[in-house]
Amino acid sequence: MSENLSNEIRNFNELKDKFHTIDKKSINNKSYNVILINDHMKKDSKTYKYERKYMIDFKENKEASETLINISQDFIDKKDVNKVLEKSELNLKKINNEIKKNKILLCGSGPSIEGFDINFENYDVMICNSIVKNKNFLNQAKPKYLMFGDPIFHPGPSKYAEKFRDDVRFLIEEYNTQIFTLSRDYAIYKNVFENKYLNNFSFVPMKKTKEYNGNLLENFYIKGTGNILTLLMFPIAYSLYDEIVLAGFDGRKKEENSYYWKHSKKNQYDDLLEEIKFIHSGYFKKNNIFYDQYYENHLETVKNWIDLSNTSNKIIKSLTPSNIF
Repeated sequence: MSENLSNEIRNFNELKDKFHTIDKKSINNKSYNVILINDHMKKDSKTYKYERKYMIDFKENKEASETLINISQDFIDKKDVNKVLEKSELNLKKINNEIKKNKILLCGSGPSIEGFDINFENYDVMICNSIVKNKNFLNQAKPKYLMFGDPIFHPGPSKYAEKFRDDVRFLIEEYNTQIFTLSRDYAIYKNVFENKYLNNFSFVPMKKTKEYNGNLLENFYIKGTGNILTLLMFPIAYSLYDEIVLAGFDGRKKEENSYYWKHSKKNQYDDLLEEIKFIHSGYFKKNNIFYDQYYENHLETVKNWIDLSNTSNKIIKSLTPSNIF
């Protein structure tokens, strides 16, 4: 399995022999009590013990990867996290004060983005996820913002996620793009990205709430949703712009329910998909019923954001064919 892991993980030997299950019987039940034993040679070392059981069987449980990410938040100084959140909020306000264009173009990774022809100079451009792979598109769009927040494709230990992070580095170096992602993943990104790249990151906290937050300048949090468009792209775009146009958010026909939807091959790491499916095999154990429910939830969430635009004087329109808009 190690050949499928990112070099970052395979070379990261400090944690070897520091993770243990409390009792061997729990392994047979595929439910684990987890204990982390720090290096006791250090005076400031701590021992973290989890009394609850966590389902972290990555081969069977589709939630295992996100559970491990949530556990990782306990291994970082809360004061450090608070400082990062304060810095991120100030960065958003700084961006708002420096904006010169009144329109933003949100770009998704659907097939319709491939033939999309527009004068990008008329917009500030926001991209998401694996569009960072498409160097030709990046050269045309010169994106001002990148949004991502998936628990396996972005902070994960696979070669897929490692390649994605390499492309994020390229994006920052080439275009000084501002990155917005979840504070949930800060403990991981702090250890895999160098400081010169982290300076372009803003980390946003999720909050359990019924209300969608379209003004992070006043209240710096987002409502958790299952898609990057409604999780981060809409909240940041609503906070900064009045006219929001979209391209590449194709969605799918309802009967095409074998996966979430189709992606442009130019915007997907197709050669690494099998590796990430092996590393996170439980995550991909989903059936048509799951994808149907996910899509229905996504359509409802998008509708809620459109309703919010009507009450907050925002203009939203899609410039490419879409089953969503």
